[in-house]
Amino acid sequence: MGDLTFNLLDPCVCSIDFSQQDKDNDKICMNILNSSNQDKDYEFFWLTFKNSVIPYLGKNAENIKKFSSKLNELQKKLKSGEIEKEVIREEISDYMYDNINMIAIHILYSSCFVTFMRFNINLMRWGKIDEDFAYDITDPYEFEWVNNIRVLGKMGIKKHQYRKYILEELKKVHTTKNYGPLFEFGIKNNLSSIVEMCGRHIDMCSYFNETDAKRYKNAKGNKLIKLLKDKI
Repeated sequence: MGDLTFNLLDPCVCSIDFSQQDKDNDKICMNILNSSNQDKDYEFFWLTFKNSVIPYLGKNAENIKKFSSKLNELQKKLKSGEIEKEVIREEISDYMYDNINMIAIHILYSSCFVTFMRFNINLMRWGKIDEDFAYDITDPYEFEWVNNIRVLGKMGIKKHQYRKYILEELKKVHTTKNYGPLFEFGIKNNLSSIVEMCGRHIDMCSYFNETDAKRYKNAKGNKLIKLLKDKI
């Protein structure tokens, strides 16, 4: 595939359904999967992930394009035997680790639940390749917005009674850093995933004494709803 590797900007956007994609782009993707390249699974992941997020990154798109150029050079070294396949895997994981929270924030402002789902699917795909990465990004504090997008993505593309409201409230949270109103909304409406998501980022002393606040800081959403339903 020559210089096309890692440098394409628009094929296989969602990596889920190729039926609506340009035939040439489909062919490129299939060529990757059918090739004998040692790193074809990494290459295909990166191609589809990158192209699914680039439309939302604004100026930060240049960062991901530069990294793609770096992957191009590494692939040349891989083919010549100068490096091992795992070097490319480590580079992708390091890039994802350093940038995925920033990317998630940009994805938030796409306001598209299909995009949220695609983002989650791509994270699961890379998590199967690198289990350490999959474990690391479950941290709701270091990867706050990755986990927030996961919650939005799990709402799916079917109509959810409160999903638009939740999305708009999360945009406010990004600006104000205040999860309190959304947390209380979740309590009142029995939304356990929202309560659990917000509970990681609020001062529990507003709702419990100091001892109980420490005890319930990382409680499941259902537990917090039972404890606070009649107090809010």
